[in-house]
Amino acid sequence: MSFNGDLYPTAGATSVMTTKGDMVDYDTARQRLGIGSANQILQVKSNLPSWETVPLADTVLTTQGDVLYEGASALARLGQSTDNFTLATKGAGANPAWQASATSVLTTTGDLLYASGANTLARLAGGTSGDVLTANGAGVAPSYQTAGGGGAWELLGSQTATSGTASIGVTGMTVKDILCIVLRFEQVTNGTAVLVRVNGVTTGTYTTRYLTNTSLNTQTSSTGFELVATHDDHMVGYTIYLIQPDSNLQTGGTQGWFNGNTIDQNSPQTSYCVNGGMYQPQTSDITQVDALWSSGNCIGEITVFGANKT
Repeated sequence: MSFNGDLYPTAGATSVMTTKGDMVDYDTARQRLGIGSANQILQVKSNLPSWETVPLADTVLTTQGDVLYEGASALARLGQSTDNFTLATKGAGANPAWQASATSVLTTTGDLLYASGANTLARLAGGTSGDVLTANGAGVAPSYQTAGGGGAWELLGSQTATSGTASIGVTGMTVKDILCIVLRFEQVTNGTAVLVRVNGVTTGTYTTRYLTNTSLNTQTSSTGFELVATHDDHMVGYTIYLIQPDSNLQTGGTQGWFNGNTIDQNSPQTSYCVNGGMYQPQTSDITQVDALWSSGNCIGEITVFGANKT
């Protein structure tokens, strides 16, 4: 007895199989199940065997740098992205995605990173030297702006005299809202008073009212603000503040205040503390300040700083 491999002698397998790799299955009758494609596997589908493609990594990924993830119903491919982008999750039920990173956004030394929108990175290029980073309000990108300079003291100039000279001062100053004058002064000639003059003006009336250890004094002069009454062999030190004339004010001249002291070089324990205010009706922007004695020469130093209100 022999067997030729045909399980169906009445209607042999050869009657339904036609191609290498075919198989026989049964629905309502014997039928041919043709060979599937490469990498397909045999699965049951609708109660019958079926060749199906299984989305394995090798069948989904196509290019170097691809990323495999679980899609809505099967494995899926996320293609490679721009250099330095990062992989980000988008929450439950959403596919991951590539998005810009700090490294990919910043391109140049000095760049800053900020949000141009919700979860969106943006680059702010470096500003001009001396610019300041400025907030422009909620929902508006920051920017670099020219520094306003308000409140910062700036050196406007200085002069030192080590031998007798008629006056010391600073000229050609940048106009600032407020001036701070630091003065250290010494007499060469006895019996004179300290004067401070603005813009070289020797007309009109410089009025000074000041308090010393011993008295309240009011001085007027056409040659400058008198900061101390006449004393012999005195050395003085002052801090003087002047406010630029303001044409919007009813009395729009030059106003200021000062404080300091005078020391008798022959009797150092004899000194005067001096505090007072001053006014002069000249209305031009102050660009020059001079210090002098009412007569004779002087030695010393003057330094002028300026600042703007805003």
